[in-house]
Amino acid sequence: MRLGLAGLFFAAIGTASALAQPSTFPGSDYGQVTLRLRESQGSAVSQVIERGDIFQRVGRLRADDKLREVSDRVVRLDRLISVNGRELTSTCTGTIVATDLVLTNYHCIPGFGEDIRQASILLGYEDEDDPDAVRIPIETRPVMADDKLDFALVRLTAPLPAGLTPLDFEPADAQPGERLTILHHPAGRPKMMTVHECFAYKDPSPRPTELRHVCDTLPGSSGGLIVNVDRQPVGLHHTGGLSKSDAGSYNLATRASVIRAALDTLRPGTASQVASRPSSSSYETTPRPNVGAAAPAAGSPQDSAFQELTTPQPSAGVTATQAQPAGSGAFEQHTSPNVPNRITDAFAND
Repeated sequence: MRLGLAGLFFAAIGTASALAQPSTFPGSDYGQVTLRLRESQGSAVSQVIERGDIFQRVGRLRADDKLREVSDRVVRLDRLISVNGRELTSTCTGTIVATDLVLTNYHCIPGFGEDIRQASILLGYEDEDDPDAVRIPIETRPVMADDKLDFALVRLTAPLPAGLTPLDFEPADAQPGERLTILHHPAGRPKMMTVHECFAYKDPSPRPTELRHVCDTLPGSSGGLIVNVDRQPVGLHHTGGLSKSDAGSYNLATRASVIRAALDTLRPGTASQVASRPSSSSYETTPRPNVGAAAPAAGSPQDSAFQELTTPQPSAGVTATQAQPAGSGAFEQHTSPNVPNRITDAFAND
């Protein structure tokens, strides 16, 4: 089948998973809630339809389901990019971890080689043409990022809707064979959860920063949040490789505990300010927020809770650098062994 606008991105999709890539659509689609899958996108169309038993709608969960509370913080991240002079709409997945910060992959923002014209997140997108979905613009440069760990924190440029609090970012480490769930927007579709046959891989990675898993994904799942049965974050999905024809294949994520530690490496003490509450109150069942409601007034405690994290400061004991130059190939390096970790602060030299 001839591949069109997004064909080059979807061509890598096997029977179960694609290499780490955003999901891509025509540039004219940017700003739309529902991104229509086209026949020119090849196998992506049939895979999303045929795998309904694997990609289950989060919107079908009861309002008082504790996994629903976590999933409310997971968003679709949209980018309007220019590649070789051609505009494309590209989607990833992110998670609200502070009142003005979203956690996603480095290869989504700032990316490698793309010219990002605009970026935004879509909250509450659980059904096609969802009237409750809310779009919030975000910056196109990260506040904090690490190209080797493939994560970035990106600032929102408008307040969160009233009632929506950030995720309690209290990570745990997944053990081999542990049952998991990934919350994501595969192929830019409404928010899904992969529960069926979703486990930590039987053999742990020799790299302590890396989590191997066999949770099914597609392009657009990049930045998907992986949680354990207690709904604690265990990983940030970034790379596919899972194939039904290869029993030894797996996908890759960065361990959530490593990301949390990296925040403190850059700015000591800041990890504790990323949307965590005492463990006794974590993941309490709360009413689902009204994402269309008015935002809290400026200056409220919610607005100022993460001031230290979001205010640029000199880092202690870490050399801050500018974001990786486009086309440097650093994303390919981040899965290579024995590569020194370099944490970047995109604002440090502003």
